[in-house]
Amino acid sequence: MSISFIQSTIDRYRREINDFSLKIADKRKRKVDAETKASKAVADARKTKSASTLKSKMAEADRHSKEALKFEKEIADLEKKKGSKEKQLHEEEKKLLKAQADDEKKRTKERERIDAAHNSKISAITRTVNEVKMEQTRLSQIYPLLSVSPEEAYDVFISHASEDKVPFVDSLVDALSQRGVKVWYDRKVLTWGKSIRQNIDLGLRKSKFAIIVLSEFYIQKYWTQKEFNALFSLGAQLGEFLLPIWHNITPERAKEFSPMLSDSIALISSDYTIEEIADMFVEKLNYENNG
Repeated sequence: MSISFIQSTIDRYRREINDFSLKIADKRKRKVDAETKASKAVADARKTKSASTLKSKMAEADRHSKEALKFEKEIADLEKKKGSKEKQLHEEEKKLLKAQADDEKKRTKERERIDAAHNSKISAITRTVNEVKMEQTRLSQIYPLLSVSPEEAYDVFISHASEDKVPFVDSLVDALSQRGVKVWYDRKVLTWGKSIRQNIDLGLRKSKFAIIVLSEFYIQKYWTQKEFNALFSLGAQLGEFLLPIWHNITPERAKEFSPMLSDSIALISSDYTIEEIADMFVEKLNYENNG
């Protein structure tokens, strides 16, 4: 039974008890009036010498006395009903106290659950931050060893799972390249005999932006998760660097993978054509270059 329902019952009982009190007060007043009239009629009868007046006054006194007795019985009945209603009120008030205590316990448990979830999220974020810091340390050790020429700078690095190459990523790379965007894409950059790890690190470091094609394949693979940590590390240094695209995945699943993506505006691949996404990137790139 809800607290509001119990409170409503209590309010109704209090109104009924108040009504009983008003009725009892009225009956008592009327009883006193009847008794007063009966006493006056008896007094008048004693003073009269007329037999007919005596008879009339005694009849009047008897009528008022009976009326007073009737009011007394009605008062007793109302008092009984009032007492019963007060007992019901007391029971409902006990129910209300118990319901309020139970509700407070539930709210306390809910607060504890929310606090635990919040602490768990904070712990997850802390772990991610620590991983990013470790990646920053590792990258800082690698980059000084790499010799990079200006010609090797890229407009965008495409981070993706190999399962998403066809048709989405390949088509996106083609559309970007047709618009004059210099893309770091493993199929175009990594050739026989080159170091995969060092070339990826170099591509990340020398790109103005990184597009992350976040899909279920991306989330499940160890290699892409490591790449994501490196991207996040650079994003922490460079500011507006990461450009997420949620591909065949819900926003909730993406945020579950990385709570820090909650603050990033992402494109959902199903909402745009490849050409529209490429045009949006070119617009952003031109704004960055002219800014």
